[in-house]
Amino acid sequence: MRKSFIAALLLAVVAAAATAVVALWLPARQAQQDRAWTAAGQRAVAHISAPSTFRPINQAGARISICVPNANQLCFLAGGTPRDNLSAVQSALRPVATGPATVHCVGSPLRGLSETCTVTVPVAGSRLVADVFPDGHRVVGAAGRWVSHRSYVEIRVDAR
Repeated sequence: MRKSFIAALLLAVVAAAATAVVALWLPARQAQQDRAWTAAGQRAVAHISAPSTFRPINQAGARISICVPNANQLCFLAGGTPRDNLSAVQSALRPVATGPATVHCVGSPLRGLSETCTVTVPVAGSRLVADVFPDGHRVVGAAGRWVSHRSYVEIRVDAR
């Protein structure tokens, strides 16, 4: 009985130690992977050269902010609809891409407003997402009609 008690106690101590190591190591490992993912994405963002038709914007301090550029994202305003700008966005992302781009567009629930598109591209050690959405405004006296002649382009590091 004494030997089985010692064996069970030893097994419990080893199991507790293994659980503690995994409980401490796993979150630290995930945090390190998150930092590496973000850093790789930031390096890719830093190497993006936007087309001359894209005007950089910075809405820091604005009451309503669509996009504020930082190490994780770039913000632009471009003429035309989001679909009109897809080719330019893909061209800007192509030099940093390590694989094919995925494009997904969805219609707007606002009458007269063009669709919103997302371009996702893998980069070395991370992934970038470009959201291209209309800069719409309501037409006075047009019974709920929205119009847009330009698009916001936000290029950012995707969440891991």
